[in-house]
Amino acid sequence: MRLEPRDAVVGQGVLTWDEGSGARQARVEVRNISDNGVQLAAVTHLSAGTKAYLTGEQFRCIGTVRYCQRDGLGFLLGLEFHRSPNYKDSLGC
Repeated sequence: MRLEPRDAVVGQGVLTWDEGSGARQARVEVRNISDNGVQLAAVTHLSAGTKAYLTGEQFRCIGTVRYCQRDGLGFLLGLEFHRSPNYKDSLGC
């Protein structure tokens, strides 16, 4: 059970991570966000524990994939922030 409130959002972003053989990128849809993380929809599976960098329309953040589960033709994944997102419009940290 999640203790922090989540805000439903709709937005696009790019997730970047390293698989050992080099950096990979995938376009993602931001579904919801909280103070500690974000839920994303993607067509690519990422393993739990993968460190990833998310660049969105309004923010940038780095985090760790906590889960990645099948959802229809794609995947839902949870990215736990390493620190608060850096908002491009200077509203955040």
